[in-house]
Amino acid sequence: TLPAPVAKWPGFLLLLFGGIAHGLFGSGGPMVVYVTSRDVPDKSRFRGTLAVLWLILNGVLIGNYAYLGLFSQKTATLSLAMLPVLLLAAPLGDRIHGKVHPGPFRIGVYVLLLLSGVALAARSFGAP
Repeated sequence: TLPAPVAKWPGFLLLLFGGIAHGLFGSGGPMVVYVTSRDVPDKSRFRGTLAVLWLILNGVLIGNYAYLGLFSQKTATLSLAMLPVLLLAAPLGDRIHGKVHPGPFRIGVYVLLLLSGVALAARSFGAP
């Protein structure tokens, strides 16, 4: 069974704080993923919603970095160097997404979210 959607005001606050956290730390994922996974049960719509959201949020961050002078030629070169990997990984991810059933997909999303949270916490405490 699918989890119930998040109530209106708690969901709004979680999304708001997720957006603020994304702007401050570049990672508001946990709150946004939690609300979105409950409000958008279809895995393809869920994936598309998050992709568009993060494309917009990261575009704003890049614009802000450029405005502050933090987006250098080196940063642009490294970003462009990752483009071939993205062009290969996107269709592969799409094929895998189509073959994974919704239950394992939901569990996988939460596991990846947990692992990324642990990595961020470890980094913030000085772990390599």
